[in-house]
Amino acid sequence: MVRILGLVVAVILLVVWLVLMPKERPTVHADIVTSNFALYDAVRHLMPPEIDVQMLLPAGQDMHSFEPTPDDFKRLTHVQLFVYTSYGLPVTLLDFVAQNEVAQLRMDSEIEWRQFDKHRHQHAHGDTGHVSQASIDPHYWLDVNNQRNSLIYIATMLQEKFPAYAPYIQEQKLDYLAELESLEEHIRNAFVQCEIESFVVSHDAFNYFAHAYGMSTHAIQGLSPQAQPDPATMEAVIEMVESERIATLFFESFVSDTVAQTIAAQTGCKVDMLHTLANIDAPVSEGQAQPTYSSLMRENVAKIAQARRCQ
Repeated sequence: MVRILGLVVAVILLVVWLVLMPKERPTVHADIVTSNFALYDAVRHLMPPEIDVQMLLPAGQDMHSFEPTPDDFKRLTHVQLFVYTSYGLPVTLLDFVAQNEVAQLRMDSEIEWRQFDKHRHQHAHGDTGHVSQASIDPHYWLDVNNQRNSLIYIATMLQEKFPAYAPYIQEQKLDYLAELESLEEHIRNAFVQCEIESFVVSHDAFNYFAHAYGMSTHAIQGLSPQAQPDPATMEAVIEMVESERIATLFFESFVSDTVAQTIAAQTGCKVDMLHTLANIDAPVSEGQAQPTYSSLMRENVAKIAQARRCQ
């Protein structure tokens, strides 16, 4: 009896040790990895469910402060394809992709890039090791035409790499293009007649959107969502908000709204959130609807149209 009791105790202790012992973080397998949410949404739509498509950035991670981990490097060496644009990515990641045998689809040549206005951009990334952030705006996907061109190119490359799925990819491409056409029509109809010409954001991410759809945007914090504006900038923004009758200040979905709230308290504005679509706010729970490029863009359009008092 004593021996049996001792054996039972030993088994219990072993189970407790196995549960509590430190575990290595597992390296997540993926067939295709993308560098931002807009690319992820396009690739996920084009490929069948048996192909595992993932984003490189963890959900809720700001693109501008992202630094890859050893697990990220390991994951990229095993994927069938890494789909990315270089602007906005850390130099360490770009060097790794260039110096190692990473199957890749670099999208830079397919994008109609825009440069920041030198007078308003705060060069927030001067010392962060990110490529050309002082001149090139990485948020290309907020112009639907760029998303459309990206999709067409990606579909062609995926059909070449995965010929067995070529008919499926072609069908899905046409479906996505129809969705983008509907989205663009919705955007243009939303801004036909507006009382206010511009909108104000905390993060300088909406230049492509404003340029494509006939409006202007004012940014409080420049490119970096973590940058803190100096008192002169704050004063200038407050004067602009009051003179242009701005009623809403927008902040980025997973960045603090402290600066926007400070200005709102002095001007009587309300504060609301926009999606930059570089990433999603949080992991999608089981049973929860997966956000899409189109659904997030439509949310943005509704809020911006209301802020600009559009009919």
